[in-house]
Amino acid sequence: MVFQFLLLGIPVSVHWTTIFLFLIIFCDSFLYLRMNLKGKSTRGYIIAGIFSVVLIILSVLVHETGHAVVAGSYGFKMTSAGINGAFAYVSNGFSMNTIEPYKEFLIALAGPASNFLLALLGVPFIYLLGRSLPESTIRYFTIVNIRLGRINLWPVALLDGGRILNSIIRYTAGTANWTSYIPYLVSVIFIIYIFSKKRGHFELEHLIEKIP
Repeated sequence: MVFQFLLLGIPVSVHWTTIFLFLIIFCDSFLYLRMNLKGKSTRGYIIAGIFSVVLIILSVLVHETGHAVVAGSYGFKMTSAGINGAFAYVSNGFSMNTIEPYKEFLIALAGPASNFLLALLGVPFIYLLGRSLPESTIRYFTIVNIRLGRINLWPVALLDGGRILNSIIRYTAGTANWTSYIPYLVSVIFIIYIFSKKRGHFELEHLIEKIP
């Protein structure tokens, strides 16, 4: 089942499986809030968890809007958008492989950059709000946006990092048939690396966790 509606004249589709994404975000935020700030009421954690879901969904929308805005600056108008399970997308009615590599690079980069910008905007509120549920909610929002930006930069096919890698390959090696296999090969190697590396490595969101 797919729910469809118009948003600013743009067709938007939301697959029914997206409800599982909402539940995962809620459960993750609820557990994070209880661990990060103990002693609050269950009702307070639930309300903060709901706000967290709203903030993260808005973050996803900002991410996709970032792609659309940069694409629009090059004359490519957004024709549709949607969320399918855990994946959000925008469609501009063109193939990224048909445009100049630098445009593909910037369009792909705009999404993760939007998440990093949102995370940066959240940091001052962590300091200003003090130890409270609103502060923990913003802290969670900031951490998730860093992760969204970081993971989307992974050089994996279907992610923005894969598009960035593809644009670099197209720019340096041209559009020969053999080059189309490179992003997939890199994806496999990178995924193997991710699952084989040891824990305890530095990640940017660890800095947010250390904010007093």
